[in-house]
Amino acid sequence: MGFEKKLLSSKHMKTLSAIFFISILTIACGRPDAVNTREEINESVEGVPIFQPSQPDSSLFGSYRGVLAEEEGESQMKLSLYEDNSFFLQKRCLSEAAMICEYRGDFKYDKDSQSIRFSVDGKVYRFSIGENLLYLLDKDGKRVQVTIDKTSFLGKSELSLGNTIWQFEKIGDSSLEEQLKRSSYLRFLSDGSLVYNINCNDCRAQWQILVEGELVIRGGVCTKKMCDHPHEAAFNKMLSSIMIYEIEGNKLILKDKTKVLAILSTPF
Repeated sequence: MGFEKKLLSSKHMKTLSAIFFISILTIACGRPDAVNTREEINESVEGVPIFQPSQPDSSLFGSYRGVLAEEEGESQMKLSLYEDNSFFLQKRCLSEAAMICEYRGDFKYDKDSQSIRFSVDGKVYRFSIGENLLYLLDKDGKRVQVTIDKTSFLGKSELSLGNTIWQFEKIGDSSLEEQLKRSSYLRFLSDGSLVYNINCNDCRAQWQILVEGELVIRGGVCTKKMCDHPHEAAFNKMLSSIMIYEIEGNKLILKDKTKVLAILSTPF
């Protein structure tokens, strides 16, 4: 009988202890300072964050420019990415010379492959994310391989000599008519080549920037097509005299020491 009372007392004590422990735990969990904050959840183990964001890093958002080598031809682009995962794409329409196509929509971010993708007019674009760069990927998810005079990436930067296609507006004192302006182009390639066409021959020279704003152009050869255009001849003559360049808005101004020699523009 004494043993049963002692056993009952022991069980009773265990029950009371359990109730007391649960009460303390409930009170502790109800305290605001007992709830883990994001900072606590995001503590690192040996410098590696535990918390993995489901959204891209904020550095991805912004505007990217460039000329992409696509199957249909080279396409001048400006791609803007926004924090709500929407995009605004401006590109030169390859089907109509110098016409600009604009597209809006949403892009999808893939955390594992660090890439984005979106579609316009049924065509899917996919880019891998680099530091201030977007690299065009093929259908197998590999970077598109191009020749040295072409590019397959967009860069986050302001308008510059080499990240767009320029069109002639004025050469010397002569302004180009709209149709001629649309069909003309001038490009500063990353290999130091300058390529241009003013509705006639394909021409090539070499360019170099010595200091910001100062430009040196050397050489200059053109194909010998059965055409002769006065604007082309005038620009070829002034090519070696170009010393200064200025970018104002969407315009490129080429000068000698004092005088404006040519004015070019880009749509975006």
